[in-house]
Amino acid sequence: MKSTLLKESSIYLGGELISKALPFLLLPYLTRALGTEGFGELSYYMVWLALISIGMSMSQEGAIARYYYFYGRRALPMVMWAGYLMSGAVALVLMIIAISYGSAVGIYLTLIALLQTALGVQLSLRQCQRQSVAYITIQSLFSLSNVALTLLFLHVWQPTATLVNDRLLAMLLANGIAFMVAIRWGRQTLNMRIRPSFRQLRLGLQYILAFGVPLIFHHLSFFVKGQVDRFFIYQHYESSELGVYSAGVQLAAILPILLMAVNKALLPHFYGSLKRNQAAVRAKLPRYFVISLGGVCLPAMIAAALPNSLYLWFLGEHYGESQYYTVFYLLGYGLTVPYLIVVNYLFYLGLNKQIAAGSLISAVVYLGLLLIFGQFSMQWIPFALIISNLFLIGYLVRCVKKH
Repeated sequence: MKSTLLKESSIYLGGELISKALPFLLLPYLTRALGTEGFGELSYYMVWLALISIGMSMSQEGAIARYYYFYGRRALPMVMWAGYLMSGAVALVLMIIAISYGSAVGIYLTLIALLQTALGVQLSLRQCQRQSVAYITIQSLFSLSNVALTLLFLHVWQPTATLVNDRLLAMLLANGIAFMVAIRWGRQTLNMRIRPSFRQLRLGLQYILAFGVPLIFHHLSFFVKGQVDRFFIYQHYESSELGVYSAGVQLAAILPILLMAVNKALLPHFYGSLKRNQAAVRAKLPRYFVISLGGVCLPAMIAAALPNSLYLWFLGEHYGESQYYTVFYLLGYGLTVPYLIVVNYLFYLGLNKQIAAGSLISAVVYLGLLLIFGQFSMQWIPFALIISNLFLIGYLVRCVKKH
C-alpha cells in the first residue's frame, strides 16, 4: 500500500512540477517582452479570467471527484455532460455581451475560461481513476503548447501592438489542443461514449449546482484574496507599478503551485484513508497541523536571503522591487499547508457551507485591510493576505473541533 502511494504520488508530483515549470520559465521572457506596463495589463486581464472561470466552472472538478468517491463511476457521463452544457450556456451569454461591446479580449477570456473548465473536468476524471500517466501527459501537452505558441506569437511573428492579445490567443489554443486530445483519449479509456438522457442531464445539473453553488462564495473569497489587489492597484497606481508587483507575486506563487501539486497527488489516498478509518485519520490531524505551522516562514526567509541582483537577472532590470513582494507573499502563501490539512478533511465531510462561510468572512477581512493598507502604500498590501489567511485557518480549526 505504502509503495503504491509513493509511486503514484511521485508520478503526480513529478509530472505536475514539469508541467508547471514550463509556464514559469516564460515569466522572465514575458516581463521583458511585454515590459512593466504590458505585463501589468496582462495581469489585469488575468483577474477577469479568474472571475469568469468561477461562474463558468461551478466547481465541476470537485463535483466530479466527490461523485466518483461516493457513488462510483457508472453515472459519471451524466455529471460530465451536464457540466459541459452548463458551461457552454454561460459562455454563450458572455460571448454575446463581448461581441456587442466589440471586445476581442472579452471573447478570448470567455473561450479560455470555457476550455480551462472542460480540461479541468477531464483531468479530474483521470485523477479519480488514478490514471496518473494520462493525467500528467495531458498536463504536459498543455504546458508545452502554451510555451511554444507564446514564443511563436510573441517572438517569431513579432507583432507591434497586440502582444498581450497574442499571449491570450496562445493560452486559448493551448487549452483547446489539450482538451481535444483528452476527449479523444477519454473515449477509449474512460468509457465516456454513453450519451445521457434529458432526465439524466437534469439530475447531473442539479448535482453540480447543489455542490457548486455553496462553494461560489468560497471561490469568490479566493478571487478577492488572490486577484482584487490587481484591480485596486490598476485603478490607484501606474500599470508599470502593477507589473513590478505582479512579477513579485508570480514568483511567490511557485510555492502554492508546488503545494497544490503535492495536494493533488495525495488527496485520493487521503480520502481513501478517511473512508477506511476516519477516526484514526482525525486523531492525527492536530499533529500534522502543528508540524505544518513550523515551516510557514521558511520559504520567505530563503527568498529574503537571496541577493537582489538575482531577481534583476531573472525578471529584468526594472523589477528590482519585486523581491519585496515575493518575500511577503511567500509568508502568506506559506499558510497554505495548514489550511489544506484542515480544509481537505472538512470537504470530505461535505461541510461546504461552513467552508464557504469561513472563506467569505476571511475575504471581507482581506478586502477591508486592502482598502486601508492600500491607501498608505503598495508595500502594505501583502499584510492583508497574511492576516486574513490566519483568520481563515483559525475559523476552520474551530469547525474541525466541532466535527
